[in-house]
Amino acid sequence: MRRCFLILLVFFVLSTSFAFANNGAQQIKIQQPSQPPIIISIGSPPAQASSVTSSKNEESTYHQQRTNDFKAEQLRKLKARFERLEKDIENNNKLQRLNKKSFDQLISLVTFVITLFAAGAAFAFFNLFEKAKVESEKMKIFYADEMNSVHEQFSKQAQEQAEKIEQANTSALEEFENKVNSEYERLFDEFEHKYQTTLHEIEERGKNTLIQLEKRGELEFITLQEKMRTSLKASEEFLAKYADEVAETKEMLSELQNNKGQFTPEQLKILDEISHSETLPANLRTQSQLIRAFKNSDWKEALEIAEQLLEAAPTPSIHYYAAASAFNIGVNLHNPQNRIPYFEKSIAFCKSALARYGTLSWEIYLNWANVYRAQAELVIKSNEQKELILKEALKLLATAIEQQGSNIFIGIEQARILESLGKLPTDNAKDFITKSDNLFEQLISENPDSYIPLARYGNSLLIRTKIKDCETEEYQKNINKACEVLLNAENLEEGSGSYDLACIASRNNDMDECKKWLETYFANKFFELPADYIINDTDLANVHQEPWFNELIELAFKNKEQNAA
Repeated sequence: MRRCFLILLVFFVLSTSFAFANNGAQQIKIQQPSQPPIIISIGSPPAQASSVTSSKNEESTYHQQRTNDFKAEQLRKLKARFERLEKDIENNNKLQRLNKKSFDQLISLVTFVITLFAAGAAFAFFNLFEKAKVESEKMKIFYADEMNSVHEQFSKQAQEQAEKIEQANTSALEEFENKVNSEYERLFDEFEHKYQTTLHEIEERGKNTLIQLEKRGELEFITLQEKMRTSLKASEEFLAKYADEVAETKEMLSELQNNKGQFTPEQLKILDEISHSETLPANLRTQSQLIRAFKNSDWKEALEIAEQLLEAAPTPSIHYYAAASAFNIGVNLHNPQNRIPYFEKSIAFCKSALARYGTLSWEIYLNWANVYRAQAELVIKSNEQKELILKEALKLLATAIEQQGSNIFIGIEQARILESLGKLPTDNAKDFITKSDNLFEQLISENPDSYIPLARYGNSLLIRTKIKDCETEEYQKNINKACEVLLNAENLEEGSGSYDLACIASRNNDMDECKKWLETYFANKFFELPADYIINDTDLANVHQEPWFNELIELAFKNKEQNAA
């Protein structure tokens, strides 16, 4: 590596020197004039040349009149003179070439000398660097040896010093241990003496204290027994009272659940007390909120509460409220596609109850049949599928009757399903309508004091009639029959048939009659319809633009919001 480095260095210096020499030669060549100067002959002195020139001028000035021979002689002489000048110029050029060659040789020599000097300097510097490196290695070795020597001396001194300190510590430790042992023995003897003395005193005091404590303990134990008996008796009385209160609350909630009409102010007060009670279980308080929301037709709130209770404490009644709330939300929507999720959710609650409890209450069977009938009338397009699902609904009601017996609500739903089957284009459609009417008439005759079958029958007759068929005899027959049964329902319970009577009045363009029945409906609200349902009801289309209609709607639902707040 060192030799290669030296060779590269010499090559670099030589290249630089030759380049410098060539550059100098080029500069000298460039500085020469383009025309060679007139060189005076070496053999002619300057003074003689000046004299010849002067005589020539004099001859030219003063002897212009000389003869042509004299001029020719002079021309010859001048020619000879110019020939000599040309020779002198040629000699001068040769001399310049000789000088240039000598200068180039001189430059080459100088370059070579400089190159040798640079190479020698580089070699000397390299040798000096190598010597410095060797000296550095020697210095490292020297200082390493010195450091090892110093370290050995320091370690030896430190070891000797440590041995001395250890000896001093050992002697001091032995002396300290002796002092501690002697002091410990002295203190132990003193403590043992005090301990024995104190123990004797404690034993004497303990005997006296124990006698006193035995006497006091007997009295306190007797007192504590009396307090515990009193507290236990109070707890038993409280638990019995609490159990009675819970049982009474459950009974009241059960009665309120079975109430199919509107709540009285006393019943609403009971629900509020249960909802805000701080002693009753949380599920009973929530259940009271569910019943109130359901009775107020706040279906979405009722569904949310029912779903919470199903996660915390599921019961058959909670399943019914969840299924019925989902059904009522779906049936009050106008878009069929929006109804489908709620109908499916309602059916899912019914199936979940059946899987959990094995048997269902008639209310759940009734709701299940309601959903099937609503799907057939509002969602399903195929008549075959409608017929299948309506017959499935009749099977559900038959199961409910088989397990728990029939009642007015199951009978009404059977009549409505038969009516839906009668609307299908089948051969026995009229038979289903006849069966439906007969069943409604039977329910009305069996329950003369109930407005429910009358109101339901009137609603079915109204739905059965279509406005486009208003000129037919069948339409007038059904409308007149609907008015008759709805008025009978109103006579038994004000407000039970008012909404359907308002729809009939609107169809007949009787605005005053329609307004009267709508005011009656909003005053009683046996069943509460959403505002958008009423506004979009085609049976009320003739009064939708009446100012009093919008005012009535706005006032009714504004009061509802205030009551809810």
